[in-house]
Amino acid sequence: MVDGSQPLPEWSARDLRRRSLSAATREWLRLEWDAEQDVRTVHLVLDDDVDEYPNNLHRHRTPFEVMHELVSDYRLQARDEQGVWHTVASVRANRRRHRVHRFETPVRTRALRIAVDAVHGAGHARVVAVRAYGD
Repeated sequence: MVDGSQPLPEWSARDLRRRSLSAATREWLRLEWDAEQDVRTVHLVLDDDVDEYPNNLHRHRTPFEVMHELVSDYRLQARDEQGVWHTVASVRANRRRHRVHRFETPVRTRALRIAVDAVHGAGHARVVAVRAYGD
């Protein structure tokens, strides 16, 4: 189910290539605080369909090598005092569910944003969890 009422579409091998999201459909997720924070580490958990039967990935051949829900390209951005977004980390061709970004110098901000530029086939991005730490 996509929105609780619509069945998921059938996937073909042709549909499972890396898909860039257009500027109109580009998705993002924002964390915002009342006061500025010094962020040293950000943990991201991205959806790679953990409900998929594991033997499909190891014993039986599937039409995809990377789960199509997994985010491929994204930017982690921090907003400055003037409201301008600055990219503090960027990932292309991601193949991992859990990503950790550590900053040598703390990022001082009131807001972080994960801007998704591409996924591995699905027409939408799925971010499961975001955690930001000061130490």
